[in-house]
Amino acid sequence: MAENKIDLYSFEYIDSKLMACMHEGQTHMLLLLQTAGSKHDSKQQMEKLVEILKKLDPLELVYTNDAVEADKLYTERRSALGALAKADRNKPVIVQFDPVMPLKKLTLGIKKMRELAQREDLELIIYGHAGDGNLHPSLIIRDLPEDKLKAKKLIREFDEWVEKEGGCYSGEHAVGFFLGRSQDCLRPGVAGYLRVIKSAFDPKGILNPGKIIDIKEGDMAIAPFVEKYKELGKLVTLCVKCHLCKNNSPLYEKEPFEHNTIRGRIAMIDAACRGQVSFKAIKPFVEEMSGWIKDLNCPAFIKNEMEKVIDITLKYA
Repeated sequence: MAENKIDLYSFEYIDSKLMACMHEGQTHMLLLLQTAGSKHDSKQQMEKLVEILKKLDPLELVYTNDAVEADKLYTERRSALGALAKADRNKPVIVQFDPVMPLKKLTLGIKKMRELAQREDLELIIYGHAGDGNLHPSLIIRDLPEDKLKAKKLIREFDEWVEKEGGCYSGEHAVGFFLGRSQDCLRPGVAGYLRVIKSAFDPKGILNPGKIIDIKEGDMAIAPFVEKYKELGKLVTLCVKCHLCKNNSPLYEKEPFEHNTIRGRIAMIDAACRGQVSFKAIKPFVEEMSGWIKDLNCPAFIKNEMEKVIDITLKYA
């Protein structure tokens, strides 16, 4: 109805599982709505929106027309990706996809995702941009090929479902190398145009090959940890690669390369644990990193294990 029309600047959704990661014991979801327009117009829109929301009998309803206070209300949303790291210590891998559903199909899409996750016995957490139907469902899984294959199966099945329902399999994160999605399969009408555009800039096919079109699907196999290094290997898998630690990595500001981040150096230790690089070779990087972890901005379980990780690594070096 026209009298209930609200102009929104943003509308964010966080499910109850993610809220529990942020605040232990919480069992409710969070909706964040921001009205659009000038300060005067947005306030009028907000007052109308508040009256509508009151009729839904929410557990808690907080609203403001102050920019500073509004920014504080979005704290949980900004922390969402990092909070996923607190879902399960035994499931350190986060597989995230980002389908876009027609708004009329949003709740149906969420139901479909949860049904698929239950069928595959996978833990699913959902948050994202409810205002345009672009959600970020995230599968919380073990670092095992069988779990990754089940995650891939679920996502590809949902890809097909959302395309048939008039949506799109990806709104922001693109096709995904891990998933091996093919434009020929999912959007055959687009693949030809992309090939022509790519060939104009990359006639020899040497730039980022095997991605987006002419997909070369990634291998799920991963080198096992060397028996001697298994304890250390299990600790480094607690890093969820969220990249918040870049702010604690002083070299990254000067030279923004992955090896200049704490995350990148944890990846070096992981490779050493799998016998792919020597501990001696990575020793200088790990020694340097030891000075970066005092006030580490890290939401993952590895935060409290960093000193132990560094000590064990240097002993092996």
